[in-house]
Amino acid sequence: MEKINLFTLRTLLFLVTVVILLFPSAASSTEALLTLAVQTLTDAGFLSMALTLRLASPSIPLPSANTATVFVPPNAAFIRSGPLPLSLLKYHILPDRLPLQNLSTLQPNTPLPTLLPNSYLSITSSSSNKLSLNDVVVSKIPIFDDGSLLLLAIDDFFNSSSLQELESEPARTNAETFAAVTEVLKSNGCSVMATFLDAQLSTEFGDERKFTIFAPLDEAFAVNGVRNIGDYSTIFRKHVVPKLITWRDLIRLPNESLLPTFSDGFEINVTVSPRMRFLNGVLVAVPDMFRSDLVVVHGIHGLLDSNRVEQCHSATC
Repeated sequence: MEKINLFTLRTLLFLVTVVILLFPSAASSTEALLTLAVQTLTDAGFLSMALTLRLASPSIPLPSANTATVFVPPNAAFIRSGPLPLSLLKYHILPDRLPLQNLSTLQPNTPLPTLLPNSYLSITSSSSNKLSLNDVVVSKIPIFDDGSLLLLAIDDFFNSSSLQELESEPARTNAETFAAVTEVLKSNGCSVMATFLDAQLSTEFGDERKFTIFAPLDEAFAVNGVRNIGDYSTIFRKHVVPKLITWRDLIRLPNESLLPTFSDGFEINVTVSPRMRFLNGVLVAVPDMFRSDLVVVHGIHGLLDSNRVEQCHSATC
């Protein structure tokens, strides 16, 4: 097993534990399946993939049969390249359980449909000694298999020459784009940000302006005691940057980069901790939750200005 930074692994373990405690499991069988995957991966030491799955689980629709094959990259891959964007995470999940004995009998170039629409993994080698998809080696020993959920270790992220094109959103009108963003925010537990996006479209974003939203979960507003409408409006403006910043753009920014926001005088400080990105000390948890030619949305762990929120209750913001 590759040697990786012990501090980074401890940090990831802490984050997985916090996320599991903050977001209790829901009763649906789909969420139960993903919760099982998270717990199993945590126990097996695949902390980065466990955290990624837990944070992105509201946006991972499984088929009604509730079966899946999940290909699990090592922690070292996340340290080298940063978190998996949602689209690329879906590229690592098959909407069915495909046992190893079945995968090993498939012919090279056999396409395997993934949760990423119109996107397929391809068998590049299959024998009793070696199995690879997209030239990435798949372990012949499952991490977990209970007949519904199959977890298979791989030695790196999957990628493909066509992935960039597959990640792109279809052409939409402005109204369709904003409606899609609102739906994505709501489905990922960011209803407060969705509400204020709708409320401020006509005044802030009604033209062709491009922007990036850093979206905290609704729980972050409750934890910080946000109570009045003025606070919400102020906070929203501090979480929107007036230009497009995809995850690939964000990971290329140098340490201590400053991003202007729609709140005059408020900037977001980007800091780097091995290939992870923090904004004013808040972790970027779900990169590229939504992306189009007009809007990019990233999910984050908390509010970017929580100290200021507390002061708003006793002074004019």
